[in-house]
Amino acid sequence: MDKVDEFLKLYNKLESLLKMRYGLVNDSPIFRRINELKKNRSGVDRSLKLDTVRNIRNFYAHGDLYSRVFISINDEVIEFLKSEIDSLINLKKASDIMISLDNTFCCKNGDNVITVI
Repeated sequence: MDKVDEFLKLYNKLESLLKMRYGLVNDSPIFRRINELKKNRSGVDRSLKLDTVRNIRNFYAHGDLYSRVFISINDEVIEFLKSEIDSLINLKKASDIMISLDNTFCCKNGDNVITVI
């Protein structure tokens, strides 16, 4: 399998996972994912990459016979798609990002601020 075939296979898998996530049947979920990522400052770069990947995929799917000559797929693109797929398959759990009970404390309204600090 060449890199273009691997790229298309991974793109289709990502699109399928996003369709399941958003409950879409006929619509492309990629735009929805791009807009979702844009809402979070840390997701802007990923949204731009995903939009680029979408454009490359459309060029391959709807372009002429020379598409494979003009655009080549590198390992970075493949790894990006694998990473996006992995983030949908292995969703983070609350326990992955929560503060452990050992690292928390509580105080009451009447407690002295200096003492609490």
